[in-house]
Amino acid sequence: MHNTGLEAEKKRLLGALIGFARASENNEDLLTGAMLDCVWDSLAALRGERPAEPCIESLAEAKQVLVPDCMQCSAPCGRTDDYAVDRMEQLEEKERAAKYNLLQRLTHCPQGALETGLLLRALYALGMEDIGETYVQRLQNEVENSLRMKA
Repeated sequence: MHNTGLEAEKKRLLGALIGFARASENNEDLLTGAMLDCVWDSLAALRGERPAEPCIESLAEAKQVLVPDCMQCSAPCGRTDDYAVDRMEQLEEKERAAKYNLLQRLTHCPQGALETGLLLRALYALGMEDIGETYVQRLQNEVENSLRMKA
């Protein structure tokens, strides 16, 4: 079984990052430079280069701006909730491994190296279940191609 090997605080951070990516869908016009900096800071925290807790808090604040009604909904659907990263362990091995590889690639991208839409789409996909390894690998190829073009 492929294990992400993330400690609890980093799992919470990854879950918050995926939740933010979910909340940004159809709200791209509300994204600010500070929010995007928070995403990049969160990726740095996943690498261990900064503390995770301030990033988790900043992502929660950003989600309040993006989807304020979701935060106070009396019948939440869960679509913009932080992702429970432990659920990744229940995926089929190939899909789990593909997601872990994509996560590794994203966490090692230099800040600003990816177009915002691609970065958020890739983060969102990490929390999608049963999308299959092919879709995840296609996203990773798109990330790799984008990085090559910027180099």
